[in-house]
Amino acid sequence: MDSQVKADLGAWIAELRGVGTFAEGGLWRTPFTESDKRAKALLAGWMTKAGMTHWLDNGGNLIGRMAGREAGPVVMAGSHIDSVKSGGYLDGALGIMAGLAVAAGLKRELGQPKRVIDIVAICGEEQSRFRLPFIGSRAMAGTLERKELDAVTDADGITVADAMAKDGLDPDGVAAARRNDIGCFIELHIEQGPVLEARGCQVGVVTDIVGITQCGYTIIGDADHAGTTPMTMRRDALRAAVKVIDEIPDICRRAGDSCVATVGTIGVKPGGVSSVPAECTFTIDVRDRLVEVRRRILTEIESLVAHVVKASNLAYRSVTHTEIAPTPMDEKLVDLFWQAAQASGARAMKMHSGAGHDAMVMAKIAPAAMLFVPSRGGKSHTPKEFTDIDEIMPGIDVLYRGMKRLAYD
Repeated sequence: MDSQVKADLGAWIAELRGVGTFAEGGLWRTPFTESDKRAKALLAGWMTKAGMTHWLDNGGNLIGRMAGREAGPVVMAGSHIDSVKSGGYLDGALGIMAGLAVAAGLKRELGQPKRVIDIVAICGEEQSRFRLPFIGSRAMAGTLERKELDAVTDADGITVADAMAKDGLDPDGVAAARRNDIGCFIELHIEQGPVLEARGCQVGVVTDIVGITQCGYTIIGDADHAGTTPMTMRRDALRAAVKVIDEIPDICRRAGDSCVATVGTIGVKPGGVSSVPAECTFTIDVRDRLVEVRRRILTEIESLVAHVVKASNLAYRSVTHTEIAPTPMDEKLVDLFWQAAQASGARAMKMHSGAGHDAMVMAKIAPAAMLFVPSRGGKSHTPKEFTDIDEIMPGIDVLYRGMKRLAYD
């Protein structure tokens, strides 16, 4: 691997991190916005310099193609271009630039690949604008339905379909983004957690991606005056919600070390400083690599809510926002990249992914693999997210060796 790979990657990271900056710190680069278009324009320019053609599909994905000498399934690498609010500069974007730098480096070393290489900047993996994750990868997988584009809006009431149309895409043609020619999908990503750093490892070869359920509960009581309603006569929704929320960590601990659950948002109505809360709505994100463990946790949480609500003479309603099954990575690809890691001399480990990624969607239509590089201090989804270029390069070396086998052998 020549030194130009590292030089290109370092320069691209520095330039792309300035696109979509957020006033409160970090990035906020969301689908079908000016910052999204600017980021894709930068990537398209780098793709052209690498000798690639490129296009934008109707799922909002930017795809760069390096032609192969033979017809056949495509070797695809990439990740998502969007970020969460106040997000970091590597989450997602690193995987796109890594794939591009490796493809360009391989072409310099070996010439035109035997198999087509596609590098993809995937649209809308996060839910930072629309509560509709994996927009681009689901479009490529053929699981994004047209009706969803009309049903989901952003904070300003703009539907996904309207945002796409304003960006020059055809929401009625989203089915055209479906791919049936992908031989494998590879996603390099920062770990977004502390495990690699804590264990002194440079590269993680992902064996599976965790299952995720995101649900919401609304506990319903009565609004009353905070000064005139005795404590014993209140139907306080927030107080009941707090009892539930306080128990959730214990439910997780009983389920095992691999389980995590997070209450990420809480809303109270009427929300007055001198009003007893009539409603309290909160979300719960539950993750585990085993379906049965996740279901057991969700059942226990549901029972807890029902018990607390009944004891407090309240009511509740619930909704499931997201349900994603655990996704194993392709065994042959895991083995290929594990061998590449051993050959590179990198300190590597096999590991699970506790975060959801586009690879779990792409695995529905093609063999998929993921590589992790460390996140300094385990930080991600924050402006504190950081991985030094020298900490990234062992992962790039493994990606280079693996893609060389996949595209040239």
